[in-house]
Amino acid sequence: MPAKEGVNPRGITANEIWQTDVTHIAEFGKLKDVHVTVDTHSRYINATAHTGEKAKDVIRHWLSCFAILGIPKTIKTDNGPAYCSEKIKTFLTDWGVLHSIGIPHSPTGQAIVERTHHTLKEMLQRQKRGESVYSPQERLWKASYVLNFLNCDDTDHSRYEHHHKTQMLSSSKPPVMIKDLISGQWSGPVDLITWGRGYACVSKGTKLQWVPSRCVRPYISPLPQQEQPPEEISEGFGLEET
Repeated sequence: MPAKEGVNPRGITANEIWQTDVTHIAEFGKLKDVHVTVDTHSRYINATAHTGEKAKDVIRHWLSCFAILGIPKTIKTDNGPAYCSEKIKTFLTDWGVLHSIGIPHSPTGQAIVERTHHTLKEMLQRQKRGESVYSPQERLWKASYVLNFLNCDDTDHSRYEHHHKTQMLSSSKPPVMIKDLISGQWSGPVDLITWGRGYACVSKGTKLQWVPSRCVRPYISPLPQQEQPPEEISEGFGLEET
């Protein structure tokens, strides 16, 4: 059975935790069942239109997500029949992805993807004029493009930039020094996991620690000491004059 999560955890890095859910858009007709996945760290969105909510639809949706975002560590869903099926369990096991579900009937267990439903529908409504030439999936692609690439947060970064920036950072894990706020002493080096506005997350062995960004500075390794060449032995050293 997948693990049950009653809280709403966010990923520290991209592709750590995804949330997936289904929303319904009646004007899409037969393709009204829209499967939506959001990366809980970068907020990158992927949405696909389907004719149902069966396991085969979920698998097709996740395969499209894998092709765009990569493979996540964990996918969090509700306890719907498709998500709890053996077919989904086998699929996620084959891909090496952990599966967690929220507490049944909990209104907050899938809060991140629920807000994403609202954001996606708002964008579709704004783009509705002149959209009759596009299919439901094409409309979802267009809305997702604007949300992922053109909309920036207060740091002037898009979802796309956040997603791939943290992927590069998490793979490189540059060494940094951190300052203890009580003693004022700097220690390290430790691995930098992610960096945000006003905060940073570092790895100390197997534990993660959040620290203010002002308490982080790059680690500069000391230059290797050069060996001193041996002193030349002067002629006649140790010889007595006759």
